[in-house]
Amino acid sequence: MTFRTLLLILILAASQAGAQEPTDQLVGDLSFDRTIRSYLKLDVPVITVDELADKKDSFIILDARSKAEFEISHLKNARFIGFKEFSPDHLKGISKESKVAIYCSIGYRSEKIGNKLKKLGFIDVNNVYGSIFEWVNQGYQIVDQNGQATNRLHTYNRSWSKWITNDSISKHW
Repeated sequence: MTFRTLLLILILAASQAGAQEPTDQLVGDLSFDRTIRSYLKLDVPVITVDELADKKDSFIILDARSKAEFEISHLKNARFIGFKEFSPDHLKGISKESKVAIYCSIGYRSEKIGNKLKKLGFIDVNNVYGSIFEWVNQGYQIVDQNGQATNRLHTYNRSWSKWITNDSISKHW
């Protein structure tokens, strides 16, 4: 085996060592799934909203949206860490060995923050594929800043609100 062949094998192996790209449609709407994939690098392992809902108690859930988005609604027991306002200080009290699920609107911002968490030494970081949009589309509950169930959701902006297909959700931006 030549040095060049060995180098190519090592490069290919290293590229495969990261998160594997999902091969199946992971959200209910095919167009939404394609949109999500166009934004994600998939360099943080992904979990589906159903996987998170089934094992919610085993995760530390982090919200990587803006404070305004979080205050309107978020996943129950989620901890705000923000995106633009992200600081490692927001992670105080969370063990780097904790199983972490991070979400935003569709998964783009949470993937970026997930990479920051990995660089900070967190070892089990998972990006929620489709994030809070898919969470509400699948009928899972969200809560307001007082912890009360709500149907209000901040959709980032008007154009992104089209991805909310659950008619019981009141869209805000």
